[in-house]
Amino acid sequence: MLYEIYNQLLGRCEERQLKDPHLGLTHNLGGLPSGSVCSIAILGSN
Repeated sequence: MLYEIYNQLLGRCEERQLKDPHLGLTHNLGGLPSGSVCSIAILGSN
């Protein structure tokens, strides 16, 4: 997901490309039943 945002912000996604993106956000959840992990990344470009 992070790599997709990176490519979107650089305009490299061809048929999936969004029009003029400035921000991207990913979230991932995982872990074991006894302990969960969440990561959030917010990326931007000028």
